[in-house]
Amino acid sequence: MHLTTRMKGWLTKACTICFQVRAEAADAKKKAADVAAACIAATTPTKGGGWVNLDSAEEKMRKELYKRKKAAVEQAFHGEDPTGEGLITQQGFEAALSSLMIKLGRDATRHIWHLYSSDGMLAGGKLPVTAFMQRFILSAPTASTTREGGAPSIATEGDLTTAVLRNQKKIIVKCRQKDKSNLGCVPFRTFFRILSELGISLNEMECQIVARKFASTLAKGLNYADFVRSFLARSSLV
Repeated sequence: MHLTTRMKGWLTKACTICFQVRAEAADAKKKAADVAAACIAATTPTKGGGWVNLDSAEEKMRKELYKRKKAAVEQAFHGEDPTGEGLITQQGFEAALSSLMIKLGRDATRHIWHLYSSDGMLAGGKLPVTAFMQRFILSAPTASTTREGGAPSIATEGDLTTAVLRNQKKIIVKCRQKDKSNLGCVPFRTFFRILSELGISLNEMECQIVARKFASTLAKGLNYADFVRSFLARSSLV
């Protein structure tokens, strides 16, 4: 039985559509995998420091971002993503920072972009907005990770944020009582003991991360105000 010309045309068109659907599905799957890998890279400490010890240009950007609300930051970056795929180009990255009135200079923004490329944060040459937002969030402790001889670590980053926000006033008050020089900082051991007393137990790696991110520039110790402020920003923010 011979196929009519119309049926042949229909079959050809159907095969073409099927091929396109499969190709689009494969592309979407690869893109999702690339974005997932970028998010992991964004929050994984590296031997050279990575997000644990941010480059000076990126640290400057982080401080500026923490002054803005999360919704404003996300809106600025998604505004540079006309396709809605959650990815922005280098030009879009620079434009988003400019719209937020974050002026780092062209050399600094390009330097940061190069860092993101080197750290594996780009997906197909573009920056996933999700990975960028996660870059400045404290690494989520795991339920199985515990401090030797101590209490279990906070289960998730969300739990840690909730715990800090719930105890923010107590943290500030207790730290100020120990801050005899009124420099806005307390010794690292004192700070982590205060957190522990409030039921916020961090494992060794988490303590190291916090110590590095919030080390005081005025004296040896941890800037407790910056620590609390970062979580206040994170609740509405970044």
